[in-house]
Amino acid sequence: GKVLFALFQSNRRKVALPNVNAKPGTGLSDEITVAGLQCAREIGWQLGESAVKVMPSWRTTVGSLCEFEAAISHRFASTLSVLGTQNENQVRAQGVTVLPAGVFGKVLQLIFTPPDAAVRLCVRGDQFTACTVGASMVSFEPVALSFRDLEAVNWVRKVVSEAISGEKGRLGDDQVQVIVGHLMSVLMRQGEADKGKKGEARDKSEWRKTELVGFEAYLPEIKVLEAGA
Repeated sequence: GKVLFALFQSNRRKVALPNVNAKPGTGLSDEITVAGLQCAREIGWQLGESAVKVMPSWRTTVGSLCEFEAAISHRFASTLSVLGTQNENQVRAQGVTVLPAGVFGKVLQLIFTPPDAAVRLCVRGDQFTACTVGASMVSFEPVALSFRDLEAVNWVRKVVSEAISGEKGRLGDDQVQVIVGHLMSVLMRQGEADKGKKGEARDKSEWRKTELVGFEAYLPEIKVLEAGA
């Protein structure tokens, strides 16, 4: 399907295919021209609060870490970059990866934050129910994560930073297994039940700012500041 769509787009939205019904004496053409293709599930989103629509580029593959269930209409995704088109209201995303639904994809966003994005947490007691990364808000409902989960997130951020910088040298197979196991335990953890009601409005006083400790690292440690800081 991906190859057919790439041929369709590269040939100005039409592609010739062999006509399997063509036989001598039938008068049917040896080829048929496909002039339109329609996908079962379209991937697209708006660029911020603007009217500009983002669509995955047909020149690059779309990575998927999940099943496309019809019941789930909204998912998180990451992209390497976006390119303009002749249509000022549409851009193409290069290198798109669709993240799984649920806590899995949300925790990934807390682990791999952009270096210049401010992070805030919505804290209720000893849990946090949502976070903001830059201008984007990520809700963990219907579960909440604990500060122990945040420690695990920071541990993974530290390991990733050291792997990229090479400060700790080459990792052994045993170390890699421990790192991968720890990462998966964080991503698959369901967390505790949210103490608040599902969909309950979050008070401004619940939001806590964070600071990044060890800013020279690729992914610095996320430290939650006291209320009112």
